Amino acid sequence: MPRPHPFAFAKQLLPRMVASSPDRMFQELTGPTREAFVMFLWQEAAKECNGPAIPHVSTEPLVPGQLPGMTKLDVLGRSFVGDKEIVFISMPAALEPNEALFVAPMRDPSGVRTYFYERCTGEAPGTAHPSEAVCASVDGQGQRVNHGFFSGLGFDDFRRALGQVLGTEIPAPIQGPGMESVVAGMPGGGGGSVAGFGAGLGAGAGLGAGAARPPIVVDPTAPLYPLLKPKSWPHQALAVTMPLPGVTHPDAPLVAFARNQANDYVMLTKQEAPQADVQQIFQSAVKNLSALPIDIVTVMPGIAMSGGADLTADRLLDPLFLQAFHRQLGALELLVAAPHRRAIYAMAATAPPESRKAFEALVRTELTREPPPAAPVSELLFSVVGGQIQGAQTMKGMGVGGVSKDKARGSAIAAVIAVFLFLSFGVLQIRVLTYLGLLLMAVSAALLHRPGHKPIALVSAGCFALGIVLAFLPPILSIPVGAAAWATWGWATADELPKPELFRGAAVLLGILTLLIPAVGLSVYWLRSLMVGGIAGYAAVAGGKG
Repeated sequence: MPRPHPFAFAKQLLPRMVASSPDRMFQELTGPTREAFVMFLWQEAAKECNGPAIPHVSTEPLVPGQLPGMTKLDVLGRSFVGDKEIVFISMPAALEPNEALFVAPMRDPSGVRTYFYERCTGEAPGTAHPSEAVCASVDGQGQRVNHGFFSGLGFDDFRRALGQVLGTEIPAPIQGPGMESVVAGMPGGGGGSVAGFGAGLGAGAGLGAGAARPPIVVDPTAPLYPLLKPKSWPHQALAVTMPLPGVTHPDAPLVAFARNQANDYVMLTKQEAPQADVQQIFQSAVKNLSALPIDIVTVMPGIAMSGGADLTADRLLDPLFLQAFHRQLGALELLVAAPHRRAIYAMAATAPPESRKAFEALVRTELTREPPPAAPVSELLFSVVGGQIQGAQTMKGMGVGGVSKDKARGSAIAAVIAVFLFLSFGVLQIRVLTYLGLLLMAVSAALLHRPGHKPIALVSAGCFALGIVLAFLPPILSIPVGAAAWATWGWATADELPKPELFRGAAVLLGILTLLIPAVGLSVYWLRSLMVGGIAGYAAVAGGKG
């Protein structure tokens, strides 16, 4: 059975409104406030249905067992085929039979009709088929027609199926993902030639086979927005661009600028603005970006995302939007991914390991989906602190599979120095210098910690620092503090070792032994040295995995 909320929206409310007010509906669904309009309809459908309201964004896989992916209620754009105008709307993940994957109101001189691409029943009763869907439609009087079964659950599959039903090829919709033009145009009103590049991606792209692309005239009053472009973007020599602020990574994306016109994004070119003050343009464009509505949902503990609309990934440049991510996740430090134009993901730097693995799976799914859901942006992960980008790293460096080699190397060096100080100054009974070894143990812990275990590292470092404060008190008080902290830290990070249970047991045993024999003279120093030497071995193992 379909869930009441998406059924009420796609099969009842939307077709009814298209049939009763076609001009207004097509104007609203293709106008500048179309996102707000479909959200209003979604909320109205929730009031009409006899079931619980569901979010308009979903990360559930269409087929159980597959990697999660992002789907959202959104207007993908419109296509023109002869005298037909078709508006394409995507839905949150359709999980049950008879739920719509996509909806497409269509009008021509003969009237209006709303098409659906919906899940069909699988082999087991009550389950949705993993790879087939039904194309159906209702006319202005609500009469339903089934047009048959079709293979595939994606948008291009629906577009091909609808083309077969209508007996014509349906071009990709305009106003869809990545449909921007990059032109050096003539500001102001009509006429004149346009020297452009990126032809075929702009306002004429949806006019049908053989249609001539109309000249694109730049509207100088249209607001400028920043657009993130891959490092390999072929048009960077012609467009006004700048490096991504706060990032020096060689694969970091570029920042370009575009005017958001009625049917297109029109890039700001060097021909149009040869003496442009890029920093001033950037500040103005980001201000325009900040004025857009913020739409963020929590996917799971420690992970949030926004998606489904143009200028979504570009919100990486918007401090107000990034601060909203901080508030949503309750974290000061974030890792943020912008895989393509219509999606952005954020993860708290302190997210647990299971969330980190889910975050990696989500981002990799967005990077490898075929066909790509939108224009690609970057495969990097961006470090964000306090709403500002602080740097970038590759997916491999995010810590899902272990610490980085640089951290492991630094930790091993700190541990070796600590061993030397413990042995040398401990034997010489130079207490203050002995406790310098405790400080280096704290440095070692801080260097080696994984982002997901930051609280443990802070507790460990704090306990060792307390050992230094207690340097002039009897060792019976200071040594157990450090030993217990080290055992706790070892327990928490044991998952990185081949035999975690064995390492946990050894860490706890060392802690107990040190608590039981805190004043046995030199044996205590040897025991502490063994503990510090253990972290050197741990560093070597973790470094091999980083």
